Formats: sequence, structure tokens, C-alpha cells
Amino acid sequence: MLHWLLKGLSYVWPLTIKTYSSPYSGELYIRYFLGKKVLDCKHTNYSFGGLQKVLKRSLELLPFNPDTEKILILGLGAGSVLETIRKQHSKTAYVTGVEMDAVIVNIAEEEFGITNDNCTKWVVQDAIEFMQVNTTRYNLIIIDLFIVDTIPEQALQSPFLNQVADAIEPGGQLIFNTIPETVSLDNLNYLIDFFEEKNMEVRLMKKWGYSNDILLVSNPIADTGINTM
Repeated sequence: MLHWLLKGLSYVWPLTIKTYSSPYSGELYIRYFLGKKVLDCKHTNYSFGGLQKVLKRSLELLPFNPDTEKILILGLGAGSVLETIRKQHSKTAYVTGVEMDAVIVNIAEEEFGITNDNCTKWVVQDAIEFMQVNTTRYNLIIIDLFIVDTIPEQALQSPFLNQVADAIEPGGQLIFNTIPETVSLDNLNYLIDFFEEKNMEVRLMKKWGYSNDILLVSNPIADTGINTM
């Protein structure tokens, strides 16, 4: 009964029901907002709110390939994009989610029921370090790396970007989430130029959703020049 009452009241104003402390993001708040449980930090939504809508729309615009077998999420957060993938796109694709904040992983499990299973693997590690040793190629990579609202500087530099590009299967796709307030236009253009120089197709969704700039990147299948007719 209390659960439904809180959900109803959250249409009037957000209701904080629990607080966590993260060594990376500071205070984190479990709230009911517009009838839904979300995770917020002090200045922005962290998971299951506006961010989920942004990435949901991005997956629709790619569009999501139903034959996708391997997905990598760098910056899994509390798992909202994983929920979207499972409910609306694929129940069987193998998803590896990388999240460096063990507090966030605990929140994902306790508050949102996101756990390891036969098709899902959590990795509690810095995404930069993960990519340095990664040898797997993926059909879809989602980069959603924020500490509060800022992308780590290394995630905008060529060593990491090269590792990401090398990990995209031919015919695979990349979603790169950025916020213009904390990623300069020069950095955004650098990202676009970087992937285009890799002969990848890049679409920029400017101010997509709320205030996010989303890069949708496709790695085309190489033309072998062989005529099979």
C-alpha cells in the first residue's frame, strides 16, 4: 500500500526514499519520480529516469539489430539501459556491463533487481582499464561513462578510442553518450573525425532527448569486391 502511495505522490514532487554514499559520485538518492523508481545524484539523473529515455531512443534510431549476439556497456550504472535492451530488443544477447563503482553495482542489485545471469556479466572495473586488456569484439558497444555529469578525460583520447573501434565487429554499432555542458565542441568534433577516419559512419543526434549529444556510429562490413552472381 505504501509503495503505491509513494508512486502516486511522486507525480506531484520527487520523493527520496533512500540515500547511498559513493566514493565517486557523492550522495546518491533512490527516488520515486513520476511513478517510477529512479537513481539520482545531486545534479542529475543517474539511472532509470531521463537518461534511460535518451538511450532508449538511441537504440531505436540505430536501429537495433535483432541478430545482435554480444553487447558491451561501458558505464552500466544501475542497469537502466540493460533493462531497455532486455524488455524491448533482445532477451538473449550476451551483455557485458562494466561499472567501476561497487556502490552502484550494489544499488543495481538491491534496488532494481539487475543481476548476473546466463546472458549477463557484471565487471566491477574502470572502463579504461577494461578496454586495455579486452580481446573480444562486440556487435554493439554503448559508452555511457560519467562521473556525475563529466566524462573522464581518457575516454575522449585516442588510446581508448582505438581500443573501442577495434572492438566493434564489422557491421557492428556504437552509441557514445555525451553532454555538451561538459564535452566541448572541439572534443565532440574530434570524436566524429576519429571514427570517420576509421571509415565508420557517424550520425550526431544534437541535443537529443534532454541536453545530450549522442554519436551513433556504424562499422560497415568491408566490401571484398567479389561478385557472387
